[in-house]
Amino acid sequence: MRRMHILFIIGCISMACYLLILFFGPEQSTPLSDFFKGVSLGISAGMIVVGTIMTSSHADAIVAWKTDHGIIR
Repeated sequence: MRRMHILFIIGCISMACYLLILFFGPEQSTPLSDFFKGVSLGISAGMIVVGTIMTSSHADAIVAWKTDHGIIR
């Protein structure tokens, strides 16, 4: 559970970085700023999906399936 908590914090930091780049970035978009916006938004969106799945009622079934198939120990 601690590992998931750290991942959620990384997702929040990534969203903060995205907002900083979005509001305080250059007026003319550069390929580098577009790259960082895309990466930070992708990490944030991915963590929202993972957080939704792991806090749902299906999380125990997912962990049990992964343990049964040797994906996690």
